Amino acid sequence: MTDTDLKALMDSTGLYYDPEHPDYIEDSKLRALELPFMEFTLEEESFFADDVCYWIRERLRIRVFTDTATKSAEKNVSDVLTSAGLAYRVEREFLPELAIWQTTFTTEV
Repeated sequence: MTDTDLKALMDSTGLYYDPEHPDYIEDSKLRALELPFMEFTLEEESFFADDVCYWIRERLRIRVFTDTATKSAEKNVSDVLTSAGLAYRVEREFLPELAIWQTTFTTEV
């Protein structure tokens, strides 16, 4: 998946992310943003054995931040990933220091 494809996929969720730093929102911006918003990272993962690289895959992690545990913002991401034919895992946790919920979608692209 190219950067252009990834950004188009993320844009289709309708959620805000920082286009300059989609993998990290600075603390000064974090407190000024209206919820919901998201961050995402694309990490390359390789499997090596006997000095041979057998496969390389890319793992996409999308973190959605909301002020309530409702699933409306998460549903947008879920629908986009499903329509793109991507299977995913979801984890949710409360961040008490910011008093917001973080829902993490993990998939391979």
